[in-house]
Amino acid sequence: MQKVRMLLVAGGLALAVWGAVLLTRERVDQLAQVLGWAVGAVILHDGVLAGTTLALGWAALGLLRPRAAAIAARFLVVGGTLTLVALPALVHAATAGKNPTLLDRNYLSGWLALLVVVLIAAALTGPLADRITRRNDGPGHGRG
Repeated sequence: MQKVRMLLVAGGLALAVWGAVLLTRERVDQLAQVLGWAVGAVILHDGVLAGTTLALGWAALGLLRPRAAAIAARFLVVGGTLTLVALPALVHAATAGKNPTLLDRNYLSGWLALLVVVLIAAALTGPLADRITRRNDGPGHGRG
């Protein structure tokens, strides 16, 4: 297991170095844009998505039964991430009246349908996770 971990770390470092090399070939204004996007992503993830998910999950623990709270937590983590990814299309679709061919579908209904699929998956994965946990908690698995 240690060798696999070392190979993964080495691969990650190699990709990071390659990314740094590619960044050195860009213009300064493009580097500023990359930095802006990177800082924005950290702020959105850590400040908005993670904070909101933690707050809603904590509130769900007090309001919902444990199984429902677990479903809500899975839904919030995946649904929140998908919402951040979909946000540019959702915002631009709402404001892009001048060029209807630019965003040529109903992104809001697609996003809502995807959230329904995520909710169903979150509900269905609960029993599966319970069964896997029970199987792995059995005798001889060294947990405890």
